[in-house]
Amino acid sequence: MKNKGFVQVFTILLALACIYQLSFTWKTRSVENKAEAWAKKTGKPAAEYLDSMGSQTVFNMLGIMKYTYMECKEKEIGLGLDLKGGMNVTMEVSVADIIKGMSNNSKNQKFIDALENAKKKFNGQVNFIELFKVEWEKIAPNEKLAPIFTNKDIKDELPYDATNQKVYDWLSKQAKQSVSRAYQIINQRIDQFGVVQPNVQELGNGRILVELPGVDDPKRVRNILQSSAKLEFWNTYHNYESWKFLESANEIVKNKLAAEEIEKNDGKKDTTKSTTLTGVNNENTNTDTSKKQGSLTQSANKKDTSKNKSPEQIKKENPVLSLIIPNTMEDPQSKQQRWADGAGIGYVPTKEMETLQKYFDMPEVKTIFPPNFLLRWSFKPTDKNRAFFMLYGIKAGRDGQPALPGDVVTSARKSVNPGGEIAVSMTMSPEGANDWRRITAQAAPTVDAVAIMLDDKIYSAPTVRSEIANGMSEISGGFDDREADDLANILKAGKLPAPTRIVEESIVGPTLGESARKAGIISLFLGFFIVVAFVFAYYGRGAWYGVIALLINLFFLVAIMAGFNAALTLPGLAGLVLTMGMALDCNVLINERIKEELLNGKSYANAVTIGYKQAFSAILDSHVTQLIAAIIMAYYGSGPVKGFAVVLIIGIFTSLYTGVLLSRLFNEWDMKRGKVCTFTTNIFSKFRNRKIYNFMSKRKILYMVSGAVILLGLASIFTKGFSTGVDFKGGWTYTVQFKDNNVTGDEIKVALNNVIKENVEVKTYGSNNRFRITTAYRIDDQRHDISEQVEATILEGLKQFKIKKKDILSSSKIGPTIAADVRKGSFISVVLAVIGIFLYIIIRFRKLEFGIGGAISLLHDVLIILAVYSLLWGIMPFPMDVDQAFIGALLTVLGYSINDTVVVFDRIREFLGFNKYDNQQDVINDAVNQTLSRTIVTAMCTILTLLMLFLFGGEGLKGFTFALLIGIVVGTYSSIFIASAIAVDFGKKKK
Repeated sequence: MKNKGFVQVFTILLALACIYQLSFTWKTRSVENKAEAWAKKTGKPAAEYLDSMGSQTVFNMLGIMKYTYMECKEKEIGLGLDLKGGMNVTMEVSVADIIKGMSNNSKNQKFIDALENAKKKFNGQVNFIELFKVEWEKIAPNEKLAPIFTNKDIKDELPYDATNQKVYDWLSKQAKQSVSRAYQIINQRIDQFGVVQPNVQELGNGRILVELPGVDDPKRVRNILQSSAKLEFWNTYHNYESWKFLESANEIVKNKLAAEEIEKNDGKKDTTKSTTLTGVNNENTNTDTSKKQGSLTQSANKKDTSKNKSPEQIKKENPVLSLIIPNTMEDPQSKQQRWADGAGIGYVPTKEMETLQKYFDMPEVKTIFPPNFLLRWSFKPTDKNRAFFMLYGIKAGRDGQPALPGDVVTSARKSVNPGGEIAVSMTMSPEGANDWRRITAQAAPTVDAVAIMLDDKIYSAPTVRSEIANGMSEISGGFDDREADDLANILKAGKLPAPTRIVEESIVGPTLGESARKAGIISLFLGFFIVVAFVFAYYGRGAWYGVIALLINLFFLVAIMAGFNAALTLPGLAGLVLTMGMALDCNVLINERIKEELLNGKSYANAVTIGYKQAFSAILDSHVTQLIAAIIMAYYGSGPVKGFAVVLIIGIFTSLYTGVLLSRLFNEWDMKRGKVCTFTTNIFSKFRNRKIYNFMSKRKILYMVSGAVILLGLASIFTKGFSTGVDFKGGWTYTVQFKDNNVTGDEIKVALNNVIKENVEVKTYGSNNRFRITTAYRIDDQRHDISEQVEATILEGLKQFKIKKKDILSSSKIGPTIAADVRKGSFISVVLAVIGIFLYIIIRFRKLEFGIGGAISLLHDVLIILAVYSLLWGIMPFPMDVDQAFIGALLTVLGYSINDTVVVFDRIREFLGFNKYDNQQDVINDAVNQTLSRTIVTAMCTILTLLMLFLFGGEGLKGFTFALLIGIVVGTYSSIFIASAIAVDFGKKKK
């Protein structure tokens, strides 16, 4: 084996990297176990303990690298919502409303008509601005758009004489910024839900994905995510002024807590809680974390008298002030600490924010605060560990209103001032400019700050140095490029609210998530043990190398997933199980070649060398074809299906490395110690195929058999059709737990038809009286509370069965635009997979008949699986929906089927090199016979693992794994009887 030393070193380094990556998962599980134990002991929620640990160092690796709990959490391998419960929401930003806002709600009738026509034709698949462009060119082909959008504030960006194409480009830029702004705002809002490991990501085409594990109030989530952003400008108090108010509050709270302590001693108990909130840093505050950590514990104007007191004593005497680290700085002249400029009062530890807020909300405290004094938190933490937030004191105007609403901002952009400093330039409307002049004139003499507040959180609080008369301002403060872009984008939120709506939603309750996780893990272990038992029974000690390689493969695979922050979903667990069955294919190919060489009289060492060498081309080709299908699945799939594809892609690379290089390494280590393996056992010693079957002579009969099944299937497809999943047709799906053991699906459907006049589908979902209800009732309704209304209607229809809200275990919504995207993406993915594999086979084998044989066999497999799903729909006792998961299974089957075909083709290529055959039919016949045992053993390994997944993997995977099982059987059949036979017939025509 060449480069043995490199393989050994690389494997050791990779193993160390994997141990490092998985250690974070181990550490977070350790902390969470302690949280559960603490929760049981104290009766408080475990989340409270985890909040307090967020910024604490919990992992000290080798005394060199220290990680907080939050940092460990970011690096652990996460679980998908289908395994732990939670809410998954896809939001769509209304580009049409953004364009309307950019036109200042233009009354131009042609513009209004073009916009309305574009809205009617928009289905989520085509860029909205492109649709608007087409409609405008139809209605007003010779008119310019620039006068509708431009004004004196943006004339530099968009001149009055700008071409229509420049306007379209400008609108695209504004729409992109609006989506980015919506992403920023949503990203900050989710911190209000107090969830661990939330996920927010832009999906493109104006869509944003939000994943919130463990949320228990979907209505609150919908309301917060869909509410418009509220941008405001507020006057502020100097931090030293605010501190004086807090000193008074400190005395009030201290006395109240002392009184409560007396009552507590009489039997009453304090039930103070702590949790986590969010905010953003201010550019005029000191964010040096090292200064926060110890020295700044008292007011900058008071002498520190707390050195000899315990933390408990300090906190008892100063319940408010002890929780705030004053925002001070060193005076450059006196070298003494003084208050920093601005409104930032001080830094508050994240875990103490709710305690402090509770004190501020006490009626006794509110009465001693001035009527116009309000306390607000920063929008974001002030440090990367999310350990501190800034507290601000703001000054309310008349009736508690802000100094200026955010919609007066007409434009904002990043700029560079004459000193070379990155800044943000902001322009206001004429009305806003007059108010802004008054506000800044009042603030400038005392260098007051003006707070920029978004959704009740302070985004920035720049100090005012001089009066600003023309409404054109510049905000500076040590920004980098991204910070300046973010602030400019946020300042546009008042003018362009970028309204969002939920187009897809999925809720999985903790009970369903827990049962899915347990079922997935059980099927994973059962699949592993049964496939290991089979290969040992078939190969004896020769299976040892493949089994060790398989264990290392799973270890590498899970660690790499953690490294890429890939969440493990239920289909992802299926991917792990499937990877085990398919990973052994490498070693099956190698072992079969070694057996052949030993039977031909080669020495053991030569047989091993030749076996690995001859098998490599087939292994490489089969992995590449599988990779083509998996990449297409990852690109066009979404959610769990994408998770399945990611596992397959990583598994393909780890299987290739461990199955070829590491198993060879183990084999050679054994040979050095004089150990020689056998690759047969007494059980299967007579299994070797000694009889030569003339498969190709029966090909026309098999053509007719396949053709008959396909025709029968097509007749069923066109008459009976499919049970299409909700992600293909759009609608609502609810999984409901019924208490009555005798209730039937027909009874449920009749009850629901009393309140829902549209079609309702009711299917059993596993055992335990669970049913899945699907309907398209009001799916086009875009009201923000439509989810609650539809759920209320479902509960109304089911009230005779005494169904409550808690009995709905999961729910999902797929909007029409999402469903259209899924249908289109599914069709394209299957077509691209067939074309991609077809082209690869032609390029790799340089024979057109091979490519045609492979492509026709893949189409044959697709049609047979579709036929089976149409024929058996309604007969099998589990859902057989044609949905996104089904398409994922179909693509996997295509990759697997061509796997077998490629092995046969590879042997044909090898035999043709011997030049001993008179016709191609004999070559193909011998190649099929030579690879028959490998084909059957590989199919058995894969079928056994899938069977465990089908039987024990839970109801959510039944339809998915059934498609895979049917596909593996059909794929094995087609690789032997269809692909090779087609190659024979096309080879004859070509000759």
